[in-house]
Parts: sequence; C-alpha cells; structure tokens
Amino acid sequence: MKKQKKKQSRLLIVSFVTPIILLVVIGFIYVGPLFGMPSMSSFFNSSSDTNSEAVIAELEQENIMLQDQLRELENELVVKEAEWNSMEEERASDLQQTEETEPVSVESATNNDEENGLQNVIKTYQQMSSKRAAAIIDELAIDVAYDHVRSMDETLRASIVGRLPADKAAQLLEQLADEGG
Repeated sequence: MKKQKKKQSRLLIVSFVTPIILLVVIGFIYVGPLFGMPSMSSFFNSSSDTNSEAVIAELEQENIMLQDQLRELENELVVKEAEWNSMEEERASDLQQTEETEPVSVESATNNDEENGLQNVIKTYQQMSSKRAAAIIDELAIDVAYDHVRSMDETLRASIVGRLPADKAAQLLEQLADEGG
C-alpha cells in the first residue's frame, strides 16, 4: 500500500507540475515580449542582431562624418560668397571711381571695342589649327594681317607664320621687326 501511495503521489505531482511548466514556457514565449521580456527568436538570432547592430553603428558614424563634411562645405560656401560679394563691391567702387575721375571719350571707347574684337579674333585663332589660321591670314590684306599677327603671343604667332607663304611671312616679320612687335 505504501508503494501504491508513493506512486499516486508521484503521479499527482507530475500531473500538476507538467502543466504549470508548460504554462510558464508558453507565457514566456507569447506573453513575455508584451511586457518587454526578450522573445525566443532573440535567443536564436543573437548573432544576426550583433551584425545588424554593428552595421547600424557604422552607418551612424558615416552619417555623422557626412554631416560634418556638409557643415564644412556650407562654411566654405559662406566664406566664398562673402569673398565674392566683397570683390563685387570693390569692382563696383573701382568702376565708380574710374567713371568719376576720367571722362570716357568716344574715340577711346571705339578703340576699346576694336581691341576687344581683335582679342576675340585671337582667341578664335588659338582654337583653330595653325594650318587653317595661316590660310585665313593669307587671305587678309597685309595691314589687317599684321594687326592680327602683332596681337598674338609668340607661340601662336610662330606656329601660324611658319605655315604662311614665304613672301607674306617675310612681309609680316619685317613689319614686326620695324615696329619692335
């Protein structure tokens, strides 16, 4: 009888303890996360969480660095704008002083326009091949050709005059030597 009572008590304990253990485990799995307890998946995925935390940390650092660079570039922009504005103000005051101190004659304005036009032509020659530029200068009257060649820098002049016919090149070089150009 004692054996049977022992068996019954064990059976009774097992029948009460097993459901309680199951209820605790189920509660831990399903109800625990609602109260801020870690879920079971976090126990199995702890390595991926560590990796994602590392990626998040890297991205946050990169974000901070990019924000710092943005601030530096914004500061540089402000400085450049201030420099630009001061240069514009200086230029405006210089122009105003120039207009007040020296009257502009019609002849000097015409000469400036001609010089600007000639400088534009010289820039065009620079962008052409020297062979094509020499062909164009060969077609010009000698005095106009001389004005063009005289306004060029030495390198451009040498490459173009070197491709001109010998007689025209000789005339232009003679005039350059006479006037010291």
